[in-house]
Amino acid sequence: MAWTELAQGRIREAQDRAAEILALLDGGYRPGADDKLFLIYLTCYQVLTAAGDPRAAELLTWAHFLLQEWAANAPDEETRRSFLENVAENREIAREWQRAHPGIVA
Repeated sequence: MAWTELAQGRIREAQDRAAEILALLDGGYRPGADDKLFLIYLTCYQVLTAAGDPRAAELLTWAHFLLQEWAANAPDEETRRSFLENVAENREIAREWQRAHPGIVA
């Protein structure tokens, strides 16, 4: 819903949805891979960014950290690379993090 509202330009509604999701995450809820964890983080980041919310940077850092942690647990280099490069939301998180941290190799 947050992504749809953001796409429709309904930033306030999207921000409210993202706040609900972030409250769940802050409360200890950890979505699994089947729940599209990184799509959830990316969507919340995009909503917070569109709303000018300073928490966006912290959320991106956390999403990138988790992404790298999951990639490090890949059984081999080909799987790791596929996870990072072939999954759209993973690739976008890495791209956004790199934009925010030019010159840092992750």
